[in-house]
Amino acid sequence: MRRYQYSGFWRGRVLDVFVTEELIGTEETVNNRGELVIVENRERRLNLEVGDETGFSTLLQAPLRRTHKGIAPGQTAEMLVMSNQPDLSRIAKTSEIYIPRFDVWVSDYPYLQRNVFTQVSSQLSQAEEDDYPAKRVVRTKRRRR
Repeated sequence: MRRYQYSGFWRGRVLDVFVTEELIGTEETVNNRGELVIVENRERRLNLEVGDETGFSTLLQAPLRRTHKGIAPGQTAEMLVMSNQPDLSRIAKTSEIYIPRFDVWVSDYPYLQRNVFTQVSSQLSQAEEDDYPAKRVVRTKRRRR
């Protein structure tokens, strides 16, 4: 990941989530009768497609874990994107995906210092709230006549 000159924090949405069974390896052995037996090793994998309003989307595949159970389309997803373009117009690599709603990571290898990433995520979310404060509902008590 260090070979890319530029990186950026990316926030988008989960577009699709589905499970597949992937062939991860084969073993060839011989049974008692001298016949060749091929054993396929398969693994259930989570496929997570994320994207944003610019049209950028990417698909990440990782081993399926119980913690992935609640991930659904529409949820916020965050990751780092890497590029050799200063404007990040051509994304060359992405990191693992973080789902802040459940504090869940989707990856087959942890590239990031996750505690630092979640701190940056929180700081950016707070700065966003400061720039765009939510409308507050003010309740008033009705007078009796």
